[in-house]
Amino acid sequence: MTRQRSFFESDRVEQLQQPTRYRTSANKNEVHCGMCGDTYFLDDVSYKHVTRVIEVTLENPFLCEGCELENEESAAIH
Repeated sequence: MTRQRSFFESDRVEQLQQPTRYRTSANKNEVHCGMCGDTYFLDDVSYKHVTRVIEVTLENPFLCEGCELENEESAAIH
């Protein structure tokens, strides 16, 4: 029987926080949106993922919510 990834990861202690435009106790790490360049703050787990991708590909994978929606809409059109 196949199971979804969420089933296996449901007991993970690390829960990702939503990016914020301001620094919080959970979101301490500053990152810039890869499209618009606005500043956002990420939790440690998300920040490590973003920096790891940047080190490997030299491209910023982080997109703010507005740019992510815009990117999805333009992809749906094409």
